[in-house]
Amino acid sequence: MVLSENMQLIFVAVVSLLAGGALLAFFSRPSTSDRAVAREFLTQAESNIAFLFDDVDLVDATPAAQTLLRRPADTRTDWEAFITTFGPQFPHLRRHLSTLAKEGHKIIISPDSPDVRIIADYWDGMARLVYEDTRTASGRGLANQVTIKAIEAQIESFQAIAEDSPMLIWKEHEDGSIVWANRAYLSMADDLRGAGTGGIAAWPPLRIFDDLEAPESEGAPLTRRTPVHGPDQTDPTWFEVTSIRRETEILHFAVDASAIVRAEATQRSFVATLGKTFADLSIGLAIFDRHRKLMTFNPALIDLTNLSVEFLSARPTVNTVLDRLREAQMLPEPKNYKTWREEIAALESAAKDGSYFETWELPNGRSYRVTGRPHPDGAIAFLFEDISAEVSLTRRFRSEIELSHAVLDSLDEAVAVFNTSGTLTMSNGAYARLWHRPTEGLTESGILDEARQWQQSCAPTPVWSEVCNFVGRIGERSGWEELVVMNDGRHYACKVSPLPGGATLASFRRVRDMAPTIHHAQGSDALLQQSV
Repeated sequence: MVLSENMQLIFVAVVSLLAGGALLAFFSRPSTSDRAVAREFLTQAESNIAFLFDDVDLVDATPAAQTLLRRPADTRTDWEAFITTFGPQFPHLRRHLSTLAKEGHKIIISPDSPDVRIIADYWDGMARLVYEDTRTASGRGLANQVTIKAIEAQIESFQAIAEDSPMLIWKEHEDGSIVWANRAYLSMADDLRGAGTGGIAAWPPLRIFDDLEAPESEGAPLTRRTPVHGPDQTDPTWFEVTSIRRETEILHFAVDASAIVRAEATQRSFVATLGKTFADLSIGLAIFDRHRKLMTFNPALIDLTNLSVEFLSARPTVNTVLDRLREAQMLPEPKNYKTWREEIAALESAAKDGSYFETWELPNGRSYRVTGRPHPDGAIAFLFEDISAEVSLTRRFRSEIELSHAVLDSLDEAVAVFNTSGTLTMSNGAYARLWHRPTEGLTESGILDEARQWQQSCAPTPVWSEVCNFVGRIGERSGWEELVVMNDGRHYACKVSPLPGGATLASFRRVRDMAPTIHHAQGSDALLQQSV
């Protein structure tokens, strides 16, 4: 008996030592990290729905929790998948968890039931989230409830999207019968049916779109436009209908495309109007798109460049057109071709307000004015204008002017021409030598400037004032002639004559062996004195 009691005491002592050693070993072991503690807590919750997050990445989860976040491959993070799964039961879950790192611990209760909650803890960058429902003890049962809630919320969301969509959505059996339609389709069907049957509506709804071609293969959408003629409508309403086959059913989506159809019709009409306008132009037009392929041209371009319709209709590039023009000798001399191509290349990359403008002198004697301007969306337009007649007229006019100058310069008599405003427009060499005037830049001189020079070179006489008055007089005028005496004693006959358009011709002719005759003109040189 004594031995037995001793054995019991020994056994108790051994057990106490072992227990104490175990406790000592536990409290004396190296300090574990918070992450290990988090995983240990997670292990303790194996029967619950618990998640362990490192930022947005799921690093561990209980088996029941793992079944909830099994998702198809997409771009969502684990955190987004968690929010999406539990969002239906906790509408403001994202906002509540946004402060978890700051607060460290939160309990979020579902507004649908106080028995449903999420316990959230945060430490050392790790977040542990535990879903609890006191009405269900099994972790698998909780997972099923969450899954069902998420599915129900997703179905409700999809139904709301389909019902509230402004586009017409309906589903048909492959035999053509309608098995489902959204609110927009039913509303339009009721409007059409009501107008024709006194407002009686029934199921199935009216088939708004007849003879829709069904897609042949599953998953391949078929899109086409079809009109709908409503009551009291002059123009039909156009819809763009997209159909998708799903086994024995076909899902249709119809979007109002009337605005697009009208815009396209307006565009076609505008293009047709432009085409008619371009066809009547005598200026050749070539428009190249952003890829520098010919997009539009008019008949005048064919006449001016001798390029064939077949060649232009093949939509050649700018460089191809230029090469063909060079071969047909419809470009300036080849020595300028490289420089011209460089200018065209610079134009293509120029700013929006840049432009190309040049006159082509062709080997056949014709002259073209070529203009190139950038257009929106990277396009570029070239205008070809035949200015041969204009150039010929300009050359002829310039030749006549040069001939007139040559004739005047051959005269011994000094001649000057003034326009209606008194500006010197023409004079000859004899005039420049007599009055010591420059032969260049005479167009900037006026009658008063010339009269002062005459006055300084001659003896006093009132003739110069009368010449100024004659030049500035409006109306009918009669020419006259008077003698003037130069400072060196030479005598000259000053003659003024009216010319067409209000111009005046003043000429000075040397008078030899003749005594000067004083002209008793009324007035004096007061005009010149005042202007000096």
